[in-house]
Amino acid sequence: MGTGTETREEIIMMRQIAALVAMGIGAFVATTVPSAAETTLLFNVFTPPSSEISRDIIMPWLKDIERVTEGRVKIKVPPQSLAPPPEQMNMVKTGVADGAFMFNAFLQKSHPLLQIGFLPGTMHTGQADGVAYWRTYEKFFAPKHPVNEVKLLGFFANPPGHLYNMQKKPIQSLADLKGKKSWSLPGLTARAIGATGASVVPGPAVRMYEIISKGVVDTFCCIDYGDMEAYKVLQYVGAVTEVDGGVFSPKFSVFINDVKWNSISAKDQAAIMKISGEALARRGAATDAHNEQVQKDYLAHGGIIVKATPDFNAALKQVWQPLYDEWIAQANKEGIDGRAALDYYLSEANKVAGGQ
Repeated sequence: MGTGTETREEIIMMRQIAALVAMGIGAFVATTVPSAAETTLLFNVFTPPSSEISRDIIMPWLKDIERVTEGRVKIKVPPQSLAPPPEQMNMVKTGVADGAFMFNAFLQKSHPLLQIGFLPGTMHTGQADGVAYWRTYEKFFAPKHPVNEVKLLGFFANPPGHLYNMQKKPIQSLADLKGKKSWSLPGLTARAIGATGASVVPGPAVRMYEIISKGVVDTFCCIDYGDMEAYKVLQYVGAVTEVDGGVFSPKFSVFINDVKWNSISAKDQAAIMKISGEALARRGAATDAHNEQVQKDYLAHGGIIVKATPDFNAALKQVWQPLYDEWIAQANKEGIDGRAALDYYLSEANKVAGGQ
């Protein structure tokens, strides 16, 4: 402060010095304090833009992240996938991308408990399965065996698929499958089809058209009506047998790199989580609606759809029982009550499918 005896020139000089100091402090603050604005997430999307997953679930959710954070978190999607589907989590862990989603069957070794979603005969709808999956994870799996090294934001699912015959004759018994060549996705689903007595020709979905269109197999399974349309194999379906609980439903995890997540403000983290978790799983309702419409179109063009008979459903449950027992034993080994977890999963899916 001045003494009250400064000359006019001295006062002017002090004011100029104070202004320069203030400008310097402002510049320092501007360069050292990050703007509340700007966090950009490089989020990898390996599915094509036309797919149900991209169109109905992931891209709308990413847009909502920008909306709920008022633009403080921005999303950038690479024009092409930065890694193949099985490497999505490793890609995010190593920082090649900030976020991604992954087919959980690829996590069979690291996260065997997540394979609950692939047990045949346990599916309802994309929305119901996704919500039950998330609730079961939070209640049973996360306390003892969480998905580590990334920030898990949620799960989502597609509608279940069933049994498809290339001939216009519905499959209605294990005898109808015995010895028949049948395409299936690999892993637990291939084991489920093999248990029926069929000769399994497993492979990724991207090879479906090649195998089915050339008549390499007699039957196939697994994917829903919407995906059959997307992969251009619906035209080869002579008859559909819808099994109680379906044969297969894809389940996916959505996650962000831990370091990147921690760079986001607590306020924006809370906003993102509000539209993730169970809210993200409920976006599966869009794929359910699309699946239903494609099913109607298939019927309108002369397609055949029947329900499996009670005897056939009972026979399938019997040959699939070892798969349930195996999962329950694995959960018990991990310190979790496997029977209780499976019962809870089925109960929650029933609730959501019933409108809760």
